[in-house]
Order: sequence, then C-alpha cells, then structure tokens
Amino acid sequence: APMVDIPAFLILDTDDGLRRLGNNKELYQMILREYMIEFQDLEEEMSQAVDKRNYQEAVQIVHKNKGGSGNIGAKKLSATAAELQKALAEGDEEKIGTLKRVFLDQTAILMNEIKEYTEQPRE
Repeated sequence: APMVDIPAFLILDTDDGLRRLGNNKELYQMILREYMIEFQDLEEEMSQAVDKRNYQEAVQIVHKNKGGSGNIGAKKLSATAAELQKALAEGDEEKIGTLKRVFLDQTAILMNEIKEYTEQPRE
C-alpha cells in the first residue's frame, strides 16, 4: 500500500516533536500518551484556580504545561501558555479571561490530535 501522508495538525507539530527525539516514532507516541495522562484534568484545574483568582496556582499549572507542550512540538500552545502566564503574573483579568479560553481551546484540539496520532497503526 502507498504511504499515506499524515495531514498536518493545527497545534501538534509532529515533525518538530519527532526531531527532538531523533525521529523515534515509538518513543514520541509514548511521550504523547504520557502528556495526555498528565494534563487530562488541565481544564478543570485551570478553571478552578482562575475562578478563585488563585493566580499563583494558575501560573504553576500553565508553566508546567508550557514546558510539556514545547517538548512534544505543540509550539502554538506553548506560546499561548507563555502569554497567559504573563497575564496571570500581572493579574490582568481581561487578558486572563481571553487567553484562558484560547489556552483551553488549543489544549482540547491538541488532545484530539494526539489521540489521532497515537492511534495510528504501527508501521
């Protein structure tokens, strides 16, 4: 069967993620599955922290995600996380509201992309 080209994802840059791991696809898929488990409660944790105006906790959540997202090649999400982290540190409520929505939307898209990528049959 001809090689099917995987469509480019919106958030997950698989080329970048694979490059970071010496193009080891099995290792990459394993790390992606770990990412999904690690951040499965992100939306709930984030929303609770922001609703309570516990911005210090929110900064820690976002900071951790920023690193994890960068490692797997989710550069767009990592960039959003950096902006949100800054807004939280400054207590800028208007920016926090907007960026939190973008952050969580991008996270939801990413989770679906990871699911799609990790469920591919092994070559």
